[in-house]
Amino acid sequence: MLKDIVNEFRKSNGKPEGIWNDEVSGYCNQHCLAMEKAGNIYHAEQCYRGDWGEAVAVCGYNGQSAWEWVSCAVYNILGGDNEHKDLILNSNDIAGAYQFSDYKLYITIRGK
Repeated sequence: MLKDIVNEFRKSNGKPEGIWNDEVSGYCNQHCLAMEKAGNIYHAEQCYRGDWGEAVAVCGYNGQSAWEWVSCAVYNILGGDNEHKDLILNSNDIAGAYQFSDYKLYITIRGK
């Protein structure tokens, strides 16, 4: 689902689909779990992957469908910040993951 949302965001901004990296997405998932454990944004150094840039967010979850809430996070939260938006749009290689816990959405997107 996240891959589709990220690629829709890229297309809506005139960019081609990114090349999704499942291995790095696994590290993104570990990062989301570390943020969940911390209860907030947490830069989990053990989850970094060399020259991959990172965009992370934690936001309240109000019961919308997962698609709607992850889309909101990509388009409005990460896509609303110039540095995060540039990472998503200008990286050829993309990875990402998200977790829901205790009415919060934890999301990590990486690119290079």
